[in-house]
Amino acid sequence: MKLDCLGQQESVEALALGMEALGRAIPEAQARRLADESQGFPQHIHGYLSGACAVYDACGSLDSASALDEALALGRKARTAFYNRRLNALLDRDAMQPVINAMAAADTNAMTRRQAATAIESALAGDGAAAVDSAIAHGVLSADDDGLLRFAIPSLHAYMAGARTAPWRAAATSRLKRSRPGRASSTPGAPWQGARSRPSRRRGCAGTGA
Repeated sequence: MKLDCLGQQESVEALALGMEALGRAIPEAQARRLADESQGFPQHIHGYLSGACAVYDACGSLDSASALDEALALGRKARTAFYNRRLNALLDRDAMQPVINAMAAADTNAMTRRQAATAIESALAGDGAAAVDSAIAHGVLSADDDGLLRFAIPSLHAYMAGARTAPWRAAATSRLKRSRPGRASSTPGAPWQGARSRPSRRRGCAGTGA
């Protein structure tokens, strides 16, 4: 089932109702800040909600600016972890960078399947079509009704395009040659596979009386 992005007010309500359902409360202004950063994407809303709950549990409220900052930091970490899960599942996660570069060069956010495959093959040795198929199968690229490929998560496109040294980039050699087309594999030791972080009581609870 595909869940579309929520509007801003819907995102605010989703965060507030989520906190309420879990026996916690969040001021509307704080919920709006979290909603803005989530961009209405359901997985991101979940990540920011989890961060807000963790800070609430440590601080007793989200009223202070420092508590909100801590919740935002945890939400951003969850968002990056989500990106890594998607990218680590690809046949070759490095294959998406040539697609990003080609889109930037053409000043567009979409291209045909053949253009994407050609961009990958021009930069990396391997099967560009298989890499494109893998990206579609794992929800990184999506094919629109007009036949063009776009990044399924707009914020992932922005994240990759804006990072000079993207955290998801592997130092290992390309897996295009070593993996069977269409078969996804995960990379051990990815950042998102570490232990879940907890908010710092001292840093996250300044001004809360904790």
